[in-house]
Amino acid sequence: MPMPSSGSSLPPSSDPPSRYSSPTVEDSDPARKRVHSPVDEDEVGPHGRKRRKSPATPWRDWGRTCARVVDAYTDPKIIINTYLKALMPGTSDAFSDMQQRVLESYTLLTKHIPALGEYVSEAPVAKFKELFKELKEGQNSARQADTNSLKYAIVDMIRLQFPESPALCSLDRKNKALRGFRNDLTGELLCPTTLDWSDDSVREKLRAAPNLASTTSWPRFFYPKDRYNPTDIAEGLLRGELLAYKLIYTGPSSWDKPDGISRNSRYCNARLAEMQQVTCRSLAYVATQTRFALSSGETNQKVGGPFDNTHFFWHLVKFLEDPDFEEEVQDLLHWWNSRLFPGEDELGSNDKTMDSLALLKTQKAAKRAALQNATNCQHAGPPAILAEELD
Repeated sequence: MPMPSSGSSLPPSSDPPSRYSSPTVEDSDPARKRVHSPVDEDEVGPHGRKRRKSPATPWRDWGRTCARVVDAYTDPKIIINTYLKALMPGTSDAFSDMQQRVLESYTLLTKHIPALGEYVSEAPVAKFKELFKELKEGQNSARQADTNSLKYAIVDMIRLQFPESPALCSLDRKNKALRGFRNDLTGELLCPTTLDWSDDSVREKLRAAPNLASTTSWPRFFYPKDRYNPTDIAEGLLRGELLAYKLIYTGPSSWDKPDGISRNSRYCNARLAEMQQVTCRSLAYVATQTRFALSSGETNQKVGGPFDNTHFFWHLVKFLEDPDFEEEVQDLLHWWNSRLFPGEDELGSNDKTMDSLALLKTQKAAKRAALQNATNCQHAGPPAILAEELD
């Protein structure tokens, strides 16, 4: 396959590198092998007990990372084929906005997993069918696992944030049928900010036709409790208490903790995906998963159904990656990073007044300069005005 070389020494016929950059499967972190898709096959041990088989390649792990860090809604085959198509001269210039976003998915994914880019550039065509299959299964398993965990946890989160609501009595952790617009509380949380849930006619229309809640209209749960400002919809946007970033990325035991770090964070999805900061795509993914958890839908479909999750995800990405809102988005990401990755956020800080090492160097340089000035004065002789007086 005519593809540009990435400078890798990986021969075309060799097996793919382990996870992100390790050259051998044997060298991969054993802690990562604890997370598997339900479709992984088991093998039978000597005593007749089933035990999990170690994955032969890191491809399924890459698919999970694709879902949680970059793009959970585009088939990895389409992502990679869009990149290969873009290699043809003049092709990418004619790409639609959607194709450009999918191409950006490939760029972000291979930046996060360089080994994938190397493998795509060097692998024989015969290997691609298996690669596509494993990536897709990893992507699907991550999305489904997060959907399942949030289905139950979202009810606990609602009870903590809205203990006074009489609508809590009809919410069930296992049954989603009475969520969505059928419930006064989840209905208000899902209600587009452009509509007034307190209006009886609005509630009736949304219950009769839930698709009136457009994928381009932002719901109330995007905002902190009782803090939506219709005259400034940027205020508090995507800072709502129910946005389950902590639950998905740092673990179920951390979502209600101030710092968002659990004792088991070594094995959390953020660590397994080697995430060091919140990304625009991951925030859009969390918002999409949270919306589905609040709805009455039973199947989290990428497309089709009463609500188009894929379109909702991409509409958010469009905002988060819009250059016109770069300042607001950077402030938003900083806000999330301070809660999920406080140590990493401090490491990336440019505030020199808070950097003790920088202050130490500044003071040392000042002392050195003062000593040098004192030495120069001793050897420079009398000042010019004093020299004139001596004459």
